[in-house]
This record gives sequence, C-alpha cells and structure tokens, in this order.
Amino acid sequence: MAIDIADGQSDFQADHALLRKAVEETLKDAGCEKTVSLALVGADEMKRLNRSYTGRDGLTDVLAFAQDEEDLLGDVVICPARALEESAARSNGPMDELVLYAVHGTLHLLGYDDHGEEADEMYAKEDDILKRLGVEVD
Repeated sequence: MAIDIADGQSDFQADHALLRKAVEETLKDAGCEKTVSLALVGADEMKRLNRSYTGRDGLTDVLAFAQDEEDLLGDVVICPARALEESAARSNGPMDELVLYAVHGTLHLLGYDDHGEEADEMYAKEDDILKRLGVEVD
C-alpha cells in the first residue's frame, strides 16, 4: 500500500502525514493494499476539474477517479480552499475537513456511493473511520 501526495495549492498548509494516515486507515479497513494518489489543488483547478468531469459548475470539496490498474486504486483530489470555507461555517478545523474529504474520496474509490440506498452505509463507515482517527466533524 502506498499513498502518493501531490500538493499544488497555497491556500492551506496541510498535514500530509495525517492525510496519509486517513487514506491508509480507510484502505486497511477494506483490506485493500493498492496505491492511492492524493492531490491537493487550488479552487480554480478544482472548479475546472468539477466542470470537466462532472459537468457541474462551481467549487466542490472532493473528486474521486477510480483506475482500472493492477496496483493503483485511483486518484482522490481534494480542495483545501473548500475546507477553509466549510470549517468557517461549522465548528470543525480545516484539517478535520481535509481528513473527511480524504476518507470520503477513498471510500468512493472502494465502491461506496453516497447517493441512493448505499448512502447510509457509506456515511456510517466514514464516521467509524473518522472516530478511529480522532476526528470529529459536524
């Protein structure tokens, strides 16, 4: 299992070790030993990716791109600028938001869906993993 982190933004100095731990815990929980690529991008880049890959305009928090490769589970792209916005509106810190996004995106790579009938299962798994990491989000 490997977690590759690329940080191409300047909005927030993220704790890469904590993000790596969050992804590792999520993979370990699923018994998955594949590699995940985690990218932190600025707001403009996230808006561009969101428009390009989902057809939706605007800033989003996390995008997940599953890969069909032997050792690579996929790519998770998260936006610290969005975490700063969300944490200001809630009682979470921005790093807690980023950990949430990393876990959420990794769960998507593992096949979890947060829409429809599977949403409750995904959110329960997310809450369990965040609790083990000592992260509380509203």
